[in-house]
Amino acid sequence: MRLVVVGGVAAGLSAAARARRIDASLEITVIERGPEISYGACGLPYYIEGQVRDLRELIAFTPERFERERNIAVRANAAAEAIRHSRRQVLLAGGEAVPYDRLVIASGSRLYAPLPGADLPGVANFKSLSAAQALIARALAS
Repeated sequence: MRLVVVGGVAAGLSAAARARRIDASLEITVIERGPEISYGACGLPYYIEGQVRDLRELIAFTPERFERERNIAVRANAAAEAIRHSRRQVLLAGGEAVPYDRLVIASGSRLYAPLPGADLPGVANFKSLSAAQALIARALAS
């Protein structure tokens, strides 16, 4: 049986790891649009503040280590663009179809509605390592 998990951060990796503990014979693939998986997003404000100097300190697992230690394939930098449920496929950017028997969608969240003041200078919205890096780079450039 093939399990595909869309989303390679906390919820997705927890689901994949739990599935592995339940069934060692599953073929499990995690699809993550970004380059990093398994990082402590709650540590991002400490990076912005300067208490965490290197974003690598927030990464618990690299894709390679997760694959090696958990026997779960990780497709980083692979954006899921559509689900063909009738064909039991996840379509990736570029057209590749990843087949599944079971599917977990743990793709995260996005800001539902703008908060008053969210557009003011000095207010930032970020939830990924690359977004935090970009925020720091913009601040240093100005």
